[in-house]
Amino acid sequence: MANRHYDENGVVRMLSKNPFVTVDTVNKSITYSESTGIHTFGKIDYLVNYHQYHARKGNATRVVPTNSEYTINKKLAKRDNKNSFVSSIKSIFKKQ
Repeated sequence: MANRHYDENGVVRMLSKNPFVTVDTVNKSITYSESTGIHTFGKIDYLVNYHQYHARKGNATRVVPTNSEYTINKKLAKRDNKNSFVSSIKSIFKKQ
């Protein structure tokens, strides 16, 4: 098995972004669900074979609660910030 130029911290960081995988670096354990892709299995395989992690299949899905009012307000705030930035840039160029 070839070492694919991974490093442990980078792989753990990549796997932590995946909602179907949970990584416990203290106990060196990985839990993954059925929806895990082939590239993710390669990273899990790297940690298991080279860094003595233990992988097991389980329910590792993370449910993120969505508050529609919060997301709408966040989008509006982002749009307002963008508009104020554009208007400030326009005003700078008008002065010149």
